[in-house]
Amino acid sequence: MPPLIAACRPLHWLKNLLVFVAILVSHRFLELHSWWLSLLGFIALSCTASAGYLFNDLTDLRADRTHPVKQHRPMASGRITAVQAGTTAAALLALSVFLGITLGAEFLLGLALYFLTTTTYSLWLKKMVIIDVLVLGLLFTLRIIIGCAALTVDPSFWLLAFSLFFFLSIALVKRFIELDSAGNGENGHCLPRRGYMKDDRAAIGAMGVASGYLSVLVLALYVNSDQVLTLYSHPHDFWGLCLLVLYWISRLWFLAHRNELCEDPVFFAARDGVSWLVAGAGLCILLLAL
Repeated sequence: MPPLIAACRPLHWLKNLLVFVAILVSHRFLELHSWWLSLLGFIALSCTASAGYLFNDLTDLRADRTHPVKQHRPMASGRITAVQAGTTAAALLALSVFLGITLGAEFLLGLALYFLTTTTYSLWLKKMVIIDVLVLGLLFTLRIIIGCAALTVDPSFWLLAFSLFFFLSIALVKRFIELDSAGNGENGHCLPRRGYMKDDRAAIGAMGVASGYLSVLVLALYVNSDQVLTLYSHPHDFWGLCLLVLYWISRLWFLAHRNELCEDPVFFAARDGVSWLVAGAGLCILLLAL
């Protein structure tokens, strides 16, 4: 793809599909207006995210030029200039603000918080052990909150708790596979601009599995809550969803430990047939529970 578009990392917009979760939890499947609002929210969030990626590349430019993989990025390789990247980021932010205004103050506040968090992450937080993965998990959860704001839906405690533990596990598996492929750096730190060491891999694996299983526990507790009875006619069907999430998390970590997971877990799931089957089965269970 053209270098400037590649620098915006459109493949990472897959993560922004989480804004459509609000349609599922609010049961607005048949409302075209809700789909339209969520689509506008997706576009606004994607523009904000791409502006953040461009800003990240600007701050990491010197380090990326010496990295064996990142040196091929459009800005690090010289295919686009810093001025082009900065101008594009400003234009994307302007578009996201315009769309955010049409979707309301709460949505605009969510976008601002997202961009502020990603910027802070790029400058400082990515260097801090544990804090970096907590922020990554929070950013996934924030995408869901932003989607709820687009529909003026209040996210429930159960949704936020499940999302935080589930996506923390995803963030930890990302670090886990990065440490496996990294060499030995200065002072034992084997990832550029990170505080992790090779010996941290076992601890990260243990925390990641525990976090994933905690998300299943939250889902199981939700099945027995009073709130689920008011939203679903057959809430006990959710036990099938618990089993699906438990299987998918376990399989993900098994593949990571076997060194068979060599990419971002989100991109892996997008290309993995088993993940698509699990997602389809989960959607069927959700519909049956209504």
